[in-house]
Amino acid sequence: MKIWAAPQSWISKHARDKAEKLDKNKVKKVAVIKHAALGDMLQVRPMLITLREAFPNAQLTLSVVTNYMKGIPEDLIDHLHVAKGNEKKYTVKENYQSYKELGYQDIIFDISATSRSFWITKLNPAGLKIGYMHKSLHRFLYDIAIPRAHYRFEGETFLEQVNTIGIQYEWPLHYDYSLPERVYNKPYIVYFPTASTIDRCWPAEYMIELIKKMCVKYPNIDHLLLSGLADWEKKIAASISQKIGKYDNFKNLNAGPDDFSLVCHAETIVINDTGLRHLAIVADTPTVCIFPVSPNVFGYSPLFGNHKAVVADESGSAPVSKVANAIDEIINTKK
Repeated sequence: MKIWAAPQSWISKHARDKAEKLDKNKVKKVAVIKHAALGDMLQVRPMLITLREAFPNAQLTLSVVTNYMKGIPEDLIDHLHVAKGNEKKYTVKENYQSYKELGYQDIIFDISATSRSFWITKLNPAGLKIGYMHKSLHRFLYDIAIPRAHYRFEGETFLEQVNTIGIQYEWPLHYDYSLPERVYNKPYIVYFPTASTIDRCWPAEYMIELIKKMCVKYPNIDHLLLSGLADWEKKIAASISQKIGKYDNFKNLNAGPDDFSLVCHAETIVINDTGLRHLAIVADTPTVCIFPVSPNVFGYSPLFGNHKAVVADESGSAPVSKVANAIDEIINTKK
């Protein structure tokens, strides 16, 4: 195996020798460390698919953490390593033991770059360790380290680590995700008004104005306001619904078991930057994502599929008119 190093990459003194000792057809154990919520769990799927094709004889392990267990792609891996997380206080011994359980790997890819993933990488031996450059820490952890791209779609940045050993990936990104059955028969748009924190939510009054306009403009499409799971999310959705009033094609739906189906089969989903948007991307559902001013608009915007990013302007939150125009573009494309 050879190392394909870009000029900005860091290669350890013995990395090339280590790589040459690894035969792709004889690699038996490959691990990916990713400790993150639903969105990242979905976006790691193309990397796992690529590694499966590149190392057909290897046991593929995904290292996750106890406080982020939603959306784990168990259908694409052979083994799941679960490290202790932050949902409760664990002893140093419990943490250490859970980190060490990963065991020897021919190749470790650390795409988390967190304190926990650093320890797991350090404590477990491997033929080759690959990660992101992080201050000076990467020199003590990895054999190959690359800069982390913040202006490319996140699913691609994970795959850049695979590129370092000469492996190409499929484009557009391939997710191999089985869509849930459709549960809502009429054409519809989903509006998801909340995110992980209140400060990342588009103003409720803007969502109210938008939905009213869309209900009138698209009378043959149902407009579904979908609440989140947390109590504060349900309160926001209920308040928006009450202020919208009665339209024959508007419904307020509480979070439930049909959420994934609703997202996967929508005409489009209007959403803040949150995990359900990644599900829509995986399902090839068009998205209108409302971003604050942030480089994330590039890192979370794929260049494939029909996805619109509406960004806050200098005056404040993203204008309703821009979000409405993005919806129009998607609906008109589908006609």
